[in-house]
Amino acid sequence: MDIVSQTPTCLVAQARPGKRPAFLAVGVLVIAGGVLILLMTGSVVTLTCRRTSPMEGKIELVSSRLIGSETRDAPLESVRSVVIKHGISRGGGGVVLLTNTGEFSLASLSSGRADELAGRLTAFLSVPGSPDLTIRQDNRPATFGVGLAMIAVGALILMLGFEKVVCNFDKSGKRIAIVRTGLFGTRKAEYEMGQVADFRAEWTSKRRKGMVVYLMLKSGDRVHAGWPDDRDTVGAIRRFLGLNGGN
Repeated sequence: MDIVSQTPTCLVAQARPGKRPAFLAVGVLVIAGGVLILLMTGSVVTLTCRRTSPMEGKIELVSSRLIGSETRDAPLESVRSVVIKHGISRGGGGVVLLTNTGEFSLASLSSGRADELAGRLTAFLSVPGSPDLTIRQDNRPATFGVGLAMIAVGALILMLGFEKVVCNFDKSGKRIAIVRTGLFGTRKAEYEMGQVADFRAEWTSKRRKGMVVYLMLKSGDRVHAGWPDDRDTVGAIRRFLGLNGGN
């Protein structure tokens, strides 16, 4: 917090976060993490089993994401059995089709529903006249919620990093104006000097890793007014306002 100008009746102080580069770096990282979640994990997985004859057809697995899609398929007649292999998915087991050419994993559809999926596929394969089978799983609501929440948190951190607070103490007008400027605009609040009970710096948590400056009102409300420095700016403002004690 720095004193920009001072006269016998007016004092203007300006403050920015003391760890501004850290706020900016953390904000960018959190936003990048949220974007990565949206791009990489939000997907729609569709399994389609079609018959062209009682014993022939195609099994197709399509995984679609924001950045593209992946398609795998296997001839229906090449499937020898349906098994569950544990450890493939977090749900406890992943469904795998054993074909004449190798394994066809359906782990992306199996989380928490391996037994159900294996049962439906086994029923389809064992009944030649059964209708086509389509199974769809959309995990976008959950992953998009997490990704958007991270982006919102990152934006708030960036806002704090770019924030600037200007306090204008006007004795002649008996007013205190606090102007807060950030990425998304400017906000101004005014208070009468008669409302002020104190002006001091406080630790933000019990771990004492950061301090902020508050304008304490007689109503009990606390108004964030900036961040302290090592030059006793808070003490100078207190003396200007005629408040007793240190900072």
